[in-house]
Amino acid sequence: MKKLARILVCTGSTLLSFLLLPQLAQALTENKPVSRKAIMIIAHGAPSPQWGKDVRALETQVQEKLNRLNLKESYTVKVALMEFNRPHIAEVITQFEKEGVTEVLAVPLFIAPSGHSVEDIPAILGLTYNATKRADLEEEGIDLVSTNIKIQLAPTLNYGEIIPFLILDRVKEISNPQKKEKLLLIAHGSKVYRPQWDRLMERVGKYVTQNTTIEGFEYAYVEMGQEMKKNALPLLTKEEKDSEQVLIQGVYLSIGANRIMQMGGCATVLKKDNIVVGQQGLLPDDRISDWIVDRIREWKE
Repeated sequence: MKKLARILVCTGSTLLSFLLLPQLAQALTENKPVSRKAIMIIAHGAPSPQWGKDVRALETQVQEKLNRLNLKESYTVKVALMEFNRPHIAEVITQFEKEGVTEVLAVPLFIAPSGHSVEDIPAILGLTYNATKRADLEEEGIDLVSTNIKIQLAPTLNYGEIIPFLILDRVKEISNPQKKEKLLLIAHGSKVYRPQWDRLMERVGKYVTQNTTIEGFEYAYVEMGQEMKKNALPLLTKEEKDSEQVLIQGVYLSIGANRIMQMGGCATVLKKDNIVVGQQGLLPDDRISDWIVDRIREWKE
C-alpha cells in the first residue's frame, strides 16, 4: 500500500490527491470505492431533545440504506442544523472539505418552499448572493459557507407524494369510521409561498378524504401555534357544527398538532370529547429516509 502511495505522488498527482492518500489507502484496503460525494440533510433545529433525536436518526438510516444498494459510488451522509443544535451547516461543510469531498447534495428537510428553504439555505451555502440576507444571517450568528465544493440543492418534502401518504396514515390512526367526521389540517405555512402551500394542503386533504370515510376537510396556517386562535379555531367551530367528530392533524416534520395547539394557547380544545388531535408529525417514519435516498439516486445514478 505504501508503494502505491509513492507511485501516486511520483506520477504527478495533485496536492489534493496527496492529501487524500490515507482515504485512498483505506478504501482500497476495504475494497470500497473512494467517497468524494456527500449528502447533507439540512433541518431547522429546535430546542426539543425528541425533535433532534428523530432528525439525527435519519443520518444513520440513509447511510445504511445507501450502503445496501448497489450504487456506482459511495456517499457520506451528515445531518446539519440551521440553529439551536449542532453541527451547523458551515461546520459540516468544513468536515467534508477535510474528508476530500468534492460534490454535495444538500437536502432541505422542510415541508414546502419557505424563506428558510428558498432564501436562507442558498445564502448560507453561497449559492445565491443577497447582501441584506447575508447581513441578517450574520446578525443571527449563522456562519456562512465559503468552499470550492460543488453544492446542489434538492427539493423540499412537497416533491412527490410522501406527505399525502404519511398524513393519510396519521389520520387513520385517530379516525373512527363509525362516526361522521371532518378533518382540520394545520401547518406552518408561508405568506410569500402561499400558492405552493395551498396546492400541497389541497392535495393532502383530497387524498385523505378519498381514502377514508371522512366527509370533508379544511386547512389553516398557524405558524408554530401563533396564529392558531385567529386562523384555525373559526374553521374548527364550523366543522364541529357539521360533524360528530373533528380530527385535527398537523403537517409538521417532528411535532404533533397537540403540541402546536398547546403553544398556541388552545389547550382547552384538547379536552373536548368530539375533538381528536394527532400527536405525531411526519417523523419518525422510515419512508422519510426512503424519500431522501430517492433524491440521491435521481441526483447521480
